[in-house]
Amino acid sequence: MRKLVLALILSIPLSAFAQPVSGQPRVIQLSFPEIEQYQAKERITAVVVRGVEASLNYLINQQGDSLLIPVDHESPAFTYFISLPQEYQFGNVYSSDPLSELFLLSSGVTPLIPSRPQNRVDYDRCSELPPVVSQSQWRLGLAAPNYSRSFHEVRHLIIHHSAGSNSADNFVQVVRDIYLFHTEVNGWSDIGYNYLIAQDGTLFAGRDPGTGQQGLVRGAHFCGANSNTMGICVLGNYETTNPGEVALQTLENFLNYQTLTLKLNPISSSRHSTGELAVIAGHQDGCATLCPGINLYNQLSTIRQTTLASNSICVGEQHLDFSIERLLIGVNADLKLTNTSKGYLSYSWLIDGIAYPSNETSFSFNKPGTVDVGIVGMTTEEADTLMRSDAVRISLLKQQPIIFPNPIENHLFTLDYKEAIERVVISDLIGKQLLAIDGADALIKLPQSITPGTYLLSMVTVSGKRLAQRLIIR
Repeated sequence: MRKLVLALILSIPLSAFAQPVSGQPRVIQLSFPEIEQYQAKERITAVVVRGVEASLNYLINQQGDSLLIPVDHESPAFTYFISLPQEYQFGNVYSSDPLSELFLLSSGVTPLIPSRPQNRVDYDRCSELPPVVSQSQWRLGLAAPNYSRSFHEVRHLIIHHSAGSNSADNFVQVVRDIYLFHTEVNGWSDIGYNYLIAQDGTLFAGRDPGTGQQGLVRGAHFCGANSNTMGICVLGNYETTNPGEVALQTLENFLNYQTLTLKLNPISSSRHSTGELAVIAGHQDGCATLCPGINLYNQLSTIRQTTLASNSICVGEQHLDFSIERLLIGVNADLKLTNTSKGYLSYSWLIDGIAYPSNETSFSFNKPGTVDVGIVGMTTEEADTLMRSDAVRISLLKQQPIIFPNPIENHLFTLDYKEAIERVVISDLIGKQLLAIDGADALIKLPQSITPGTYLLSMVTVSGKRLAQRLIIR
């Protein structure tokens, strides 16, 4: 791997670096010979590498440890960016592209924001944004942008990730670094995103709208096709990790408010200059990019549905209902259910008083009789239930599986059925899984951690048949 040929832009003469003013934000320019003698007299908060081809780029700290600089999908091709953890001690930079340019960013003293606004829980999620850190707070000490803004109708909410570091936890500094990167290195008028969400759930106002509306100012985030889009960046690299629950909750609350305010259907799509584009879309839906990372992108479908449910709660359109494919089935035959409810954040089935997750849509029973079927719809504050007593009749048409003895003692029992059993699951009566056994033998010994009581034993046969029976342990 070769050392970088270093050539940077800077708004002040290079000689000024001999006696830097502590805490001043700047973009540092160094030539190739100067990097060997360069000693950081101020904290380097971020590093940008820009080349002419795809390359591998690493930081080397003062202890000799290397740190990969990931590609930044929002910037011109072959641009790599990382905001550094506070304790990082800058040493040197290496790249496989000898023609790369290097930019050392120092975003100055990070302002203290006394109370994290995301801790406020008394805002109305239906009529207010999650609490926002304003530009005047996070941009303190940095030059404000001065340009003629453009505003537009927003029809698409584009989700990004910042790629960068997953270990940097001074989120105000990270936003300042991105602002300096976008304006001083990329030469943009302002930070590219309309909003940014930190890993701890903090929501930052991004591109400064001046006297206009924050969400309606046109940004620079969607491959030059920014018209009719709003850019939301979740800090972190979600190619390599999963987004945290706190950040996702802020994102979902944000999308709920925006789709209601803009009168957008969260699960619909419409025409855009890039083609048919979802209302809630990932950056990669319009450009050749990995952004917002596979682990965040794969959650967008769920996020759309959750946003739709939140919208329904806000406008009072909650409704519980389900359909049953057949009201008469045989023993061990499949009972198929379809959830037709709307307006709740999550659901679960109630089958003869036992709770099952809503993604279970097929059930079977090993003895004749009638079965009560119900569904529970849950919001963040309450649960509603719809029950239908004796909804399904089961007739004795097929051989039943045999559990012997039942009740069992000494946690030992045999399981017999006409088909081989592929998987056995023991759950408590509220649906919590306690034990799963793959390829179960006829003789099963339960761990002592399963205490005496009544449980549900669920089976899956090699043909995919699902069976359930009560199991009593003494």
